[in-house]
Amino acid sequence: MNDLATAMMLAQARRQRNMQWSSEGTMFQKTMRPIMTFMEGFTYAITPFCGFLILMGMFGLKLSLKYFMLVAWVQSWLPCIAIANSYLNTTMQRAILNFAGAGNYKGYNFDSLHGVKILADTTEDFIATGGMFLGAIPVITLFIFSGSVYALNSLATRMNGQDFINEKIATPDIINPAAVMQGTSQLTSQFGVSSATGFDNVLGSITYRTGGTHMTTSSLSNMATAGFNALTGTGITNTEANQSGLNSNIMCHSPLKKI
Repeated sequence: MNDLATAMMLAQARRQRNMQWSSEGTMFQKTMRPIMTFMEGFTYAITPFCGFLILMGMFGLKLSLKYFMLVAWVQSWLPCIAIANSYLNTTMQRAILNFAGAGNYKGYNFDSLHGVKILADTTEDFIATGGMFLGAIPVITLFIFSGSVYALNSLATRMNGQDFINEKIATPDIINPAAVMQGTSQLTSQFGVSSATGFDNVLGSITYRTGGTHMTTSSLSNMATAGFNALTGTGITNTEANQSGLNSNIMCHSPLKKI
């Protein structure tokens, strides 16, 4: 088994799980107020029907109790959100203090890259867990007030989460059959600029490898030319100096000079 591929698979699954769980809490808080408003208005609107339910005997009394349970269920969301926020703040502070060091444990140095990574991973895990419980508050409170096993089963399924692990990263398929006909997208994006398919090179393209090759070839050519010129110039200078010295020696030893 490829250890690198397995590590990348687990890291990707963890990031996707944390993103999913943390988003669940945010999405529930965004829609909690409208849902509470509708449930409260609906409960107050059907209040007159409780009088008719009481006249139905024990069956009507049981339904009336469920009516009041609906009111308590909706009103318990805000206190449970406060409990979840308190849990998140307390556990986060305790985790950071433990990583900083407590007692004989030296902890991690947050100035190092390893310490920053450990702190970021721990923070992501706690925020994701808090977001998951925030999103599960309606299910948790429903289980508390009704004792329904189905609500508990739904909570257990939520805690298990989706199948975030893509096992094909570590163990890919031996063969991947292709489709009979493959469709293409209508638009493509390049550096933030969208264009229709077939007109992809709106901004042009840059080939870094070709540019680097041209630069390297030009530099080598310039270096060869400079070296050749330097060697040629030095040879000419030495030849001229030798020729000048030879002429001087001839003039010194020539008998025409004495005449």
